[in-house]
Amino acid sequence: MTHSRTVELEGHIIDSGTLQRCFGAVMDLGGSFDVEQFDVGKHETEVSYCRLTVTADDAETLRAILHELHQNGAVLEDPSDVELVAAPADRVVPPNFYSTTNHPTEVLYDGEWIEVERIEMDCALVVEPEPDAGGRDADASEEDREDGAADGPRAYTKVLNAVEEGDLVATDQSGIRVRPPERPRSGGGAFGFMQGGVSAERPSESTIREVAEELREVSERGGNVMVVAGPAVIHSGAG
Repeated sequence: MTHSRTVELEGHIIDSGTLQRCFGAVMDLGGSFDVEQFDVGKHETEVSYCRLTVTADDAETLRAILHELHQNGAVLEDPSDVELVAAPADRVVPPNFYSTTNHPTEVLYDGEWIEVERIEMDCALVVEPEPDAGGRDADASEEDREDGAADGPRAYTKVLNAVEEGDLVATDQSGIRVRPPERPRSGGGAFGFMQGGVSAERPSESTIREVAEELREVSERGGNVMVVAGPAVIHSGAG
C-alpha cells in the first residue's frame, strides 16, 4: 500500500533552484511525484506556483520526503493547525517533535498563521495559546512585552535542554511553514556561494546518507575521521 500527500510551492522556485532540489529530494529518498499544477512566473517579479502529489511505499519514507520538502519551503495542501503535544518532563520533548531551521517560520494555530519568535536552528517550537501573567516565558524580552508580543497566542523556539514539563511542543510538519531565502537570479550576492547543492545549514537526509556511506568506507580502510561538531551538540544538551 502506497502513501501520498499533496504539497504546494510558491515563489521564485525556478530561478532559485528550489523546484529542482525538491524534485531531487523526492527521488533520492525513494519516492515519486506527480505535478498537478504548475504556473510559471513570466517576469522577474512574478512568482511561480507548483502543486504536486508525493508518493512513497511506506509512511516512514513519505515522512522523510515531506521533511525535506518542508525545509525547502513546501507546505501541505489545506494545512491543518499545528500539532501540539505537551512535553512529558523537563528537558524531554515528545516523539516526532519539530526541529526548527534558522529561516523565518510561521505556525497555523486556531486558523491563523503566527510568526515564530526568536527563530534559531535545531530548537523545539513551543506554542502558548494564551499569555500567562505569571511569567510563562521568563526569557521573553521587555521589548517584546512593550510591543504587545505577549497579547494572544505566541510561538517561539526553545533549546531542547530548556524545555519544561507541560510546554506545548510542535510535532511533525503539519501547520508549519518555512520561508527559506530565495537565491538571486544571477547567483551573486551574499549567499551566492550557496547556489549549488544543499545548504550546509539545512542538511538533507540524502546528503547525510552519502556521508554515512563514505564514513563506513573510510573505517573499513582503517582510516581516521575528524568530526567538527556544530551547535546542535550544545542545543541538544550533549555538550
